[in-house]
Order: sequence, then structure tokens, then C-alpha cells
Amino acid sequence: MERIVRSKIEDIPTLSSYAQTLIRYNEECVAGTRIWRSSGTVYDILKKELKDLSQSHCTFCDGFPLNDTSKETIEHYHPKADFNEKTYEWENLFYCCDKCQSFANSHRPFQVTIKPDNVDYRFDYHFWFDAEDGLVKLNDERDENARIFLERYGINRRPEKIIARRRRYIELLKLLKDIPDNQIVNERVNEAQRYIFDIVLRVLSLKFNV
Repeated sequence: MERIVRSKIEDIPTLSSYAQTLIRYNEECVAGTRIWRSSGTVYDILKKELKDLSQSHCTFCDGFPLNDTSKETIEHYHPKADFNEKTYEWENLFYCCDKCQSFANSHRPFQVTIKPDNVDYRFDYHFWFDAEDGLVKLNDERDENARIFLERYGINRRPEKIIARRRRYIELLKLLKDIPDNQIVNERVNEAQRYIFDIVLRVLSLKFNV
């Protein structure tokens, strides 16, 4: 649920030589002579670069690390079943946990929602975290794109995640009081929900600056 900064494929050394290959793959998907393969050299390179973009967090629920919480996958923002011309399109691919992907696959029909690599995307602009019930909520109930995002990826439909979010908020309130400022960045990268970390920092800042 954190914005990712996506470079153009031509500017990524490991992918630039595959730019034309991916275009051809999309054409073959449209023609029906190719399908998406979750293995092989191209898949491995795509997954590594997407994983690096999100700092190994699921792009949608911010889960981390995925190998401990769920399987790592590549999610197609525009579903490949409906948009086969985008099956191998770099801008359509996101590093994702299999739970978010499962919810997305069952959310039909496809609806445009928030895209985490949009230049104007910010968690705080669309959402807020309610520490009382562990839910991620809308800043504006009229924000249809944000509402669809929460539904499509099942953000508030996993009881175990909701409980874990509430527990972690309480834990961080105690832990972050004693962490030196120069260690904050490193601690944040390893958090399963970085937005909770940010909220706790703000709460502590307000508390100690009053």
C-alpha cells in the first residue's frame, strides 16, 4: 500500500534487452499462441525487479516477508484473462502475495482502482488506519477508487491480518520510543505494514512534543 517508483523498462539493465521480447509476447498472447508462464528466465527477472521496487513487500497489502506469510507472485493489474494484450506489459505487473492475488482474481468484473505506481498515489491521501479495530478506512467515503482497492485485494477481509495489525500497533508504541533516529529507516523497511509504523511515529511525535 506504499507508492512504488517504477523506472521505464529501457532504463533497467536486466530488462532492457527484453523490451522487444515482451512486446512480441503480448502479441502472441493476443494471437492465442502464448500464455503467461510463472517460471523461466523472463519471469524470474520480472519478479526480481518488481520485488526490488516494493522492497520485498506485497505491493497491495504491504505484507512482509512473503516467504513467511504467503507465496510470492506477480499480479496483473489489468487481468490477463480480459486484457491479454497487457499480459507481459511491464507497467501492468506488480509484486504480490498469493492472498491478495486470490482476492483480486475473484473480484469481478474488473474495475479501475488505485495503481500503486501512480505519481500522485499516497496512502495518507486515500486511507487511514483505525488502531481500535485494525481496519484500513477511507479518508473520503466518496473515494470510489480507494473503496474498490480495499475490496479487490481483501485488505479488511482477513481476520488474522486485522488482529496482527492491531497487535503490531500496540507493540510499536512501546518499541519505537527507544529506537535511535538513525535506525528508524532500517526498522521501517522490515515492517509488515509500513503505514502502521508511520502512524505510530506521528503519534509518538505528538505525544512528546506536547
